[in-house]
Amino acid sequence: MKRRHFLYTSSIACLVPITAGLIGCTQASNKSLDPNREVIVGGYSETDDQGSRLDAHGVIIIQPNGPTDFDIISDFPVPYEVHLATLFPDKKHVLVCSRKPEASLLKYSINGELQAELPSLNNQHFEGHGIFSCDEKYIYVTASDYQLKQGRLLKLNSQDLSLEKDYFSGGVGPHELVWQSDIQIAIANTGVLTHPDTERKALNLADMTSNISLFNSETESIDHQWHVPLQGLSARHLDRMEDGSLVIGCQYQKKDQRPACIAFADINNGLVFAEEKNDFFYWDMKGYTASVKAVPNSNSAIITNPQGHLLTQWQMTKSTPLGSELIDKTKIEYNKGLKISLNGDSAWLSIGAGKLQHLDLINPTANNSVSSQIKSNIWWGNHLGS
Repeated sequence: MKRRHFLYTSSIACLVPITAGLIGCTQASNKSLDPNREVIVGGYSETDDQGSRLDAHGVIIIQPNGPTDFDIISDFPVPYEVHLATLFPDKKHVLVCSRKPEASLLKYSINGELQAELPSLNNQHFEGHGIFSCDEKYIYVTASDYQLKQGRLLKLNSQDLSLEKDYFSGGVGPHELVWQSDIQIAIANTGVLTHPDTERKALNLADMTSNISLFNSETESIDHQWHVPLQGLSARHLDRMEDGSLVIGCQYQKKDQRPACIAFADINNGLVFAEEKNDFFYWDMKGYTASVKAVPNSNSAIITNPQGHLLTQWQMTKSTPLGSELIDKTKIEYNKGLKISLNGDSAWLSIGAGKLQHLDLINPTANNSVSSQIKSNIWWGNHLGS
């Protein structure tokens, strides 16, 4: 499967501690984007000098020159809090996704000129993620219909964001989605029912159930589902591993326990949780995952945990089907988005208040554990696009 099918590529992070040191970046808004170089796209909220978030949001496009030197290609305001911002395949436009109930889906030029807007449909709101079709003519995005109390998968024209078709996502509260094959989209249906009048408050904690659904883009139907067995555990983020299986990050919506919240799934072996009996570890994670990225050309995955301030690396084992083990973890405050280089040699990790760290994936010991301050008085969203 072509990696460009993903709206943003899989990412990896080498697990090293962060120091207080900062390296400056090149502040250059008049530079042109080089399509042959790596691109990092981040959404953010502005903050005051005390770090409190303001009702002002933006998107920044960055190209790295080296581990601690970056060109800022563009930095422009957007009207809504950004969950994911990412480049179109033509590298001339940016798709901006938000989870706010009133937010539109937005298409900008890389210089920040609004090109197209799709307001949320009647009784719907967007859920923050999307992917391009293989031929790049369409975008699939997740949404929720709060009147029908069900998730939706919207197929949009990538040129003007007009609606082509509206499908049932296979569950409630769909969030992240990835191409599992050339024709199948894996959708994380969180199970969380919300309503615009109450923002993101879960209205169905007593009976919420979650699943991963495989939607066939040719037959326009659900081919398969994996059901999360624990009531209240919400599958939210996922990525495709090299062998075609899925790595899944969950969030536990209750406070009575801290269950295993990382799983792997395939059709033959079902859904298998990692380190199920490691209660202390999952308590440290606070039952929460953010960015989930498979590592290209390997059998491992990286998961950020901004609430528990942990960055973890997992490796699938060959001893048992879908078996896995925790191979590394480190304490990094407010680690959030992951972006991996196209050749798999490098990665970047967004950290809290506008910091970015380069990670050497070939020689992990070469990492100097220093983060670069990309922009002051901002707070990153949970994801980095490319």
